[in-house]
Amino acid sequence: MESLADRAYSGIKEEILSCAMEPGSLINEAALATTFGTSKTPVRQAIGRLAGEGFVDVFPRRGSLVRAVQVRDIKNVYLVRTLVEPEVSALAARSATADDIIHLQDLDDQLISTDGDTLDLRAHAEFHVSVCRIARVPQLTSIVSALQDQMRWFLAAQHADGGPMPPKTNHHRLLQAISDHDPEQARAITEESIRMSRARLLQRIIHTSGDPDQESISA
Repeated sequence: MESLADRAYSGIKEEILSCAMEPGSLINEAALATTFGTSKTPVRQAIGRLAGEGFVDVFPRRGSLVRAVQVRDIKNVYLVRTLVEPEVSALAARSATADDIIHLQDLDDQLISTDGDTLDLRAHAEFHVSVCRIARVPQLTSIVSALQDQMRWFLAAQHADGGPMPPKTNHHRLLQAISDHDPEQARAITEESIRMSRARLLQRIIHTSGDPDQESISA
């Protein structure tokens, strides 16, 4: 059974990842406790967990803020994605069953069929985590899930800051490589996708002057 702290954690995290609680904003513990029907204690426990994950800055006796997204954070996440996700795709291509491929195709179809022309960031993240589950290495699934949470946050923060939301994209090439049990092709497609995503996201943020690692996204 989900505890009050777990419920508060899930709810607050979703507010942060979607930028309903914007980067740099003050966290109102009393208001959150009312929203989630708890006392302040579960909310504080949830905030502590989120601080450990890098989404919140806690200032003792002063309060907590949703953390501003730093370019350094974006670069680090893409570095880890480059090291991990191409191999995950290769493993998925080796181990995918017919049912696994049908499940991925259903997820991709749902992603494309959502209303509007912009990407459903939550559904997009779920697709990539599902690819990792097919690789059948639980430790990697935990890592990829955390990376995809960060990506949701980065892209939502960019949109909240006035930038574009990524357009809908399908995963037909990756699905075909997994269906063909072609690990090298799956790896190459994933490497290319990560490289292009990194370039698009950083292009708008990094300026030609100053220290680009100090730039941040704050709505």
